[in-house]
Amino acid sequence: MATYIFETITAAQALAFGASDSLVFSNSTSHGSAMTVTYVAPTALTSAEVIVTDNADGHSVVFGTGVYGLGETGGHAAVFSDGSTLVVGDNVAGDNATGTAQGDGLFGGGGDDTLTGGNGADLMQGNGGNDSIVGGTKGIDTIFGGQGNDNIEVQSSGSFVQGNLGNDNIDGTTVTGHLTLLGGQGDDSIHGGSGDDILSGDKGDDTIAGGGGSDSIAGVDGDDSITTSGAGSDTLDGGNGDDTITAGASGSSVITGDAGDDSITVSGAGATTTVQIQGGSGDDTITDGGLGTDTILGGQGDDSIDVTGSGLKFIDGNLGNDTIVGGAGISTGDVVLGEAGNDSINFSAAAGTIAVHIDGGAGNDVIVGTTGSGADSITGNDGNDTITSGTSGSATLDGGNGDDSIALNGAAGTSADTVTGGAGNDTITAAAGHGADVIIVGDGNDSINVSGAIGPQTITAGAGHDHIIGSSGNDLIQVGAGGDHIDGGLGSNTIVGGAGDDTIHGGAHGAGTDVLTGGGGADDFTFSAGDSQATAASTPNAGITQIRDWTSADSLDFGLGHASGTNFSTTTATDFNDAITEANAHLGTGSFVAVQVGTDVIVFADTSTSAAGSTPAIIGTPDHHISAADDAVTLVGKTLADINFSNII
Repeated sequence: MATYIFETITAAQALAFGASDSLVFSNSTSHGSAMTVTYVAPTALTSAEVIVTDNADGHSVVFGTGVYGLGETGGHAAVFSDGSTLVVGDNVAGDNATGTAQGDGLFGGGGDDTLTGGNGADLMQGNGGNDSIVGGTKGIDTIFGGQGNDNIEVQSSGSFVQGNLGNDNIDGTTVTGHLTLLGGQGDDSIHGGSGDDILSGDKGDDTIAGGGGSDSIAGVDGDDSITTSGAGSDTLDGGNGDDTITAGASGSSVITGDAGDDSITVSGAGATTTVQIQGGSGDDTITDGGLGTDTILGGQGDDSIDVTGSGLKFIDGNLGNDTIVGGAGISTGDVVLGEAGNDSINFSAAAGTIAVHIDGGAGNDVIVGTTGSGADSITGNDGNDTITSGTSGSATLDGGNGDDSIALNGAAGTSADTVTGGAGNDTITAAAGHGADVIIVGDGNDSINVSGAIGPQTITAGAGHDHIIGSSGNDLIQVGAGGDHIDGGLGSNTIVGGAGDDTIHGGAHGAGTDVLTGGGGADDFTFSAGDSQATAASTPNAGITQIRDWTSADSLDFGLGHASGTNFSTTTATDFNDAITEANAHLGTGSFVAVQVGTDVIVFADTSTSAAGSTPAIIGTPDHHISAADDAVTLVGKTLADINFSNII
């Protein structure tokens, strides 16, 4: 038995140090924080070493593998004057070492070692082999697994663990305080405790589970699986690789998938919590069933985002061709941005009074609004977008630039949408029974068909060759420059053409009075049998289509072919009833007659005959009316000099 002074021990004495020997530090300061213990792992040619260094003066002592724990296999240990032990295993056999109440150094060798910490602040390293390491319950331990597949259990708050090489299992589930648990290069399994832990998988395909605290978890490299539960506010980062991240309970979390095709699921978060999710650069799958106010950023890949929770959400697909779905449980006021890419955004599963704001962003997007009575706001933005409104709410729809297709899907007259087509060749349709809409399209060759709608439509089109069919209500239709084709549909319609040669049909088989303005250009006004119907008992001219800006360059098309000098005649009348009488007399020798009535000209067409001398059918008796088989049109403010047979085609 010998007692050695650290400052004077020789190299030979240190290598021969045994269980009955003691090491004394004469300088109390050096015995404290100025001391460093360094372990040098064994190799195939060398044994393990431990180097004790006084950082104050640089003095170092090297202890070899002859140092073993008291009562352990091998039977030797370096016992310091404060009661702590230093155990160094050899590079072959499996060693067993147990620490004391002091801060011990337990170093395994090349075999499958079992190291058990005591109540002090222990430093333990398994090194080679598949080691079993158990930390103490009181001291703040520092544990390194080493090169094998190690099983490490940490039991005291504040401890640090690194698995290093191998597929390690690191368990801190019984600890209530803070832990730092790092996996290393293998496929590690890491379980935190109920404190605020730092957990990192490092390289490899790791499985990491947080506890009840506010944990910081990083998968780093590899295809990692990360799970959290409890009420803590966690920070989760999958890192490189295709990671699976599941966050539950009621904590507020920040979740980043990072690189790779990640799967991120949030469930059970309370209504008072917030979750921030960022998918990263891969093709990510994100499911948010949380109840809190959440922010979701898809990232650069082609992401799939499914939102089912009732909390207020902000969703940004970001780059890539994203698929975003809103479920039945969402709350009103959600904001959805598709951003760049050809995105698919569908909130048709959301009913009730739910209303969302959706912006497709750049790209050719497909967007479907909610099906309830909420007032959605949907913008396609740039690109050729396809937009479908909900079934009963009054939505605000904006296709943006591009050739957009917009379907107004409301029914039963309950929907009254505001639609903006923007620049481009847009197609807009309305479902049967749709309500009163306001539709504005920009320049481009647009197609608008709202014939199924029952509410009055207000339609404004820009320059271009537009094709428009109105509803069964009293529509107001205005177009810009270009050769447009306009059919007002049923109802008393007001139609205003623009510069260009337009084709205008006031409406089919209605008792209403259509008011038509052709605008600049040589316009063609078309009619079907019965478009204008009126009786003498009614207000004069009521039910007869009016043309407000007729010029000699315009034409009338009753579907009877061209008029000629033999089937077209002119006359005058004192009032509307007299005009019908005069028309009846003149239609005995032709199909068309123009009658001057005051400051207007009424043109009658007998659609039941097209040959001179045929029996006219335009006039019924005894109440003088225009029958359902015939037509008439009023040229407002014109004289017989403004029309002749060449205007009827």
